[in-house]
Amino acid sequence: MTSKEIIEQFEKTWFYNRQITTDFLDAIPEDKWHFTHHPKYAPLAKQFRHMTCVYGVYIDGFRNQAVDFNKKHSHYSGPLVKQEIKVDLAKKDGELRKVLNQMKETGIESFRLDFFGINMTFTEYTHLLIQHECMHIGIWSTAAVAAGFELPKSWKTDWGFA
Repeated sequence: MTSKEIIEQFEKTWFYNRQITTDFLDAIPEDKWHFTHHPKYAPLAKQFRHMTCVYGVYIDGFRNQAVDFNKKHSHYSGPLVKQEIKVDLAKKDGELRKVLNQMKETGIESFRLDFFGINMTFTEYTHLLIQHECMHIGIWSTAAVAAGFELPKSWKTDWGFA
């Protein structure tokens, strides 16, 4: 499999999950934006701010071959407003596409990333990113049930949620 094919497979999976995330973001009623289903979990508004901040860390990781979570909050300084966070996530989607297109040209054979002292390949790193996104999707499903609002249509059709 070529670097380009591996990157394209990651893109397909990543941007599917990102759409699922955006669909959930759109489904959150305004009166539930600051809802949390348990005191140990941040309210939905803060979880989505976390998502865009971490997304910035991920993209920088591709660029610099190291992650720096100390800079996490520098990747979004806007308010806890759903529409502004959605716009920022979309902006980061474009940034990631640009970085991945560059990597399609240079290849990933020598890509190594320092993730808290663990030396990761492109594939290992991208699996970690998808795992993180999916973990939050599970948390949000539980929050939606606890808050009593409908899951997005895509979640129902793709995953059979009732």
